[in-house]
Amino acid sequence: MADQEHCKDQMNMCSRIFSGEVKRIEERFTSTDKALGVQQKELEHRMHDANDIKKEFSASMIDLRVQVNTLETKSALWLKMIGFGLAILQITIGIILRISLR
Repeated sequence: MADQEHCKDQMNMCSRIFSGEVKRIEERFTSTDKALGVQQKELEHRMHDANDIKKEFSASMIDLRVQVNTLETKSALWLKMIGFGLAILQITIGIILRISLR
């Protein structure tokens, strides 16, 4: 009889230990699921932020391209005007030299 009671005690202890381990594992799974949920939300938040930054960068690049094209157009126009002015000056100097050498 003592053996049966000893066996029952050991079975009860094993079942308590087993149920405690099962609870601990369930708590770990629950905690892991919560952590994965938080991580997923953070990832989504970061993706939205990255998309916003990408949109702002694209808009800034478009503005920069427009400004560069405007500057290129203005500088090309000024170079043509300077070239035209120098050509007129050369013609004027040529005419003055012809008149003065006669």
